[in-house]
Amino acid sequence: PFGGPQLWSSERLRDGVEEWVQLEWTEPQTVARVDALFNDDPDEHLNNLHRDPKVFDVMPELVRDYRLEGRVDGTWRTLAIVEANHHRRRVHELAEPTRLDALRLVVSRTNGADTAQLVSLRAFAPDAG
Repeated sequence: PFGGPQLWSSERLRDGVEEWVQLEWTEPQTVARVDALFNDDPDEHLNNLHRDPKVFDVMPELVRDYRLEGRVDGTWRTLAIVEANHHRRRVHELAEPTRLDALRLVVSRTNGADTAQLVSLRAFAPDAG
């Protein structure tokens, strides 16, 4: 509640321009899982959808289309591609643990909001958390 919301927000989204947020380490890290927690506007009143119907089926603030990329030996590699997301929390188990020195989440579309918003992006080592 202090100092405003604790999240990353992109610039205003534009057609053909992707926005991204990046984590970077001074030493490469072995990553086996990546968790993304998106903003789904928890302040929206959803208690009684019959009395107060919404004009949307999915919260507009949720990131819809994105990909995870990892930088391996100086080259960006796609780790996951997600389209039509409607979940607040996404857990990405990598096909195999990968040694990265950077990780980024690249957003191409939301479910209607003008900006992409991410509450947290976490990378886990094998057998962690």
